[in-house]
Amino acid sequence: MDWKPEVFKALSSDDDWDSWFTEGSTAILREDTKSSYVAIILATRHDDAAESEECHNPMLLSYLPFSYRTLDKIATELSLHGSMVRYINRGHAAELSRTYLNMGTPSRPAIVYNCRSSNEWPGDLAMSITYFIESGTTHAIVYGCNPEVKREITGRLGNAEGTTRHPLLLVGIFAEIERKRHFKMVTRRLEKLLGFVSMLGSYSPGQANLQQDVEDDESPIDPWLDASHMKNRLETWRSQLLKMTQHADELPARCWLHEEIDVRNRVEEVGQRIKERLEQIIIDYEEKIRELEMIMEGTNLATSLTHTKTNIDIALSTKRDGSQMKSIALLTMVFLPATFVASLFSMTFFQWIPEDSDQTVSPYLWIYFVVALGLTLLTVGLWYLFANNRKVRLDDNVDLEQGTGLKKSVSDLSTFKTKPFAKSSKKSM
Repeated sequence: MDWKPEVFKALSSDDDWDSWFTEGSTAILREDTKSSYVAIILATRHDDAAESEECHNPMLLSYLPFSYRTLDKIATELSLHGSMVRYINRGHAAELSRTYLNMGTPSRPAIVYNCRSSNEWPGDLAMSITYFIESGTTHAIVYGCNPEVKREITGRLGNAEGTTRHPLLLVGIFAEIERKRHFKMVTRRLEKLLGFVSMLGSYSPGQANLQQDVEDDESPIDPWLDASHMKNRLETWRSQLLKMTQHADELPARCWLHEEIDVRNRVEEVGQRIKERLEQIIIDYEEKIRELEMIMEGTNLATSLTHTKTNIDIALSTKRDGSQMKSIALLTMVFLPATFVASLFSMTFFQWIPEDSDQTVSPYLWIYFVVALGLTLLTVGLWYLFANNRKVRLDDNVDLEQGTGLKKSVSDLSTFKTKPFAKSSKKSM
């Protein structure tokens, strides 16, 4: 049950793999059906210098560091299930699965695990595990390993302390690696959303357009959509981890009843520790999901407040414009009658000064002021009466809930005259 990383080799080409197969290393693993050990292959991730969260190839994991012939040979020699190819190509959603099968040569009971992280962000992984129940042996291959992931896996296996016999050991390591990757992305999205909320909180309708404060290649709604999508993916991964904790409860009855009591108790104790760690990881995910929900609700609130500020500013501007238009209309009503009278009296229909007179100012000038003033007062008075009489007047005993107290009832405003139902029913009889 010891972990010996020194037996592993770095194989970089198909020739190296052929030499390794020829040496009989895999035959030793295949023929040893009694010992308990972990045999794991760490497949290097395809190098893409341009890979980032903004520029990520979701199918990068399918670029294997060896040929499909070598992959088929590895699957045969290490008794790995071929369903992993389907999980690699279908990585839009994370998944953890387990299946009870008979694997190996000779065929013996085994548990096949397939672990796949979401390929929507860089650093996605895939793992195929075959755990032989009788011997406690684990054969596995991990796809998409960068140097950091390789150090993480080998370091955790080196500190396993006798837990290599448990089938969920590698699943737990996979969950730890994903936890670190996910939480880094969540932190970046929370910082971006907090900056966006802060920008919304300090936004004033009198300032420049909000779009100018956001990056040129990013819409203001993109951070919210990104965080919402991240929350959904975390909930999916949380449900997969919950499924593994439920699977941990069924392992003692299906795997170790044939073992001695000491071995069974030791393995069950390891399984309990792994299950508790998975449950703690689930709690950590729930906390991150709540943080995302809280900041998303804060974004919605900040957006609503910004819209409210804008609407209030528009209402105040409209009120100011209405007051100005009212002043303009009042000035028009004051000067328009005088202008009309001046235009009328300037026509040739009237002869205010005799032709042989030397007067420059007509003695009837007062008529203009009297008529202009009278028309102005008449116009302003009619406008005032018309504007105020259009308001609905209420009685002193107004009951808005019952709808009574209006000077003009709703039935009086109706265009159609209706007849009581009782009278119409009597006529029909």
